[in-house]
Amino acid sequence: MTADWTVLELIGIRDIAVRAAHSVASEYRGITDVEDLYQDALILCASNAELIRGHYDSDNRGLVFTWLRHRLVDAVRPEAYRRNRTITLDRVTEAA
Repeated sequence: MTADWTVLELIGIRDIAVRAAHSVASEYRGITDVEDLYQDALILCASNAELIRGHYDSDNRGLVFTWLRHRLVDAVRPEAYRRNRTITLDRVTEAA
């Protein structure tokens, strides 16, 4: 798989990536940050340029946002799950 970074030159794609990153970062606060998610979103766009261009050309920018958001959540969810399963010492001592 090769990346086509020219897809990021399409008007509005970077804005969609920012919105998707903010959406996931606010939902998974403390697990990841907006800057990392934004970079991941740009990489996803470049790595899936044909899909992005297809939706963009069909004027389905909302679908681009939804797809990006879902892929970012897919990337963050394992870490969120792991952290939720981890019991901190504070939680153990509170229960005692």
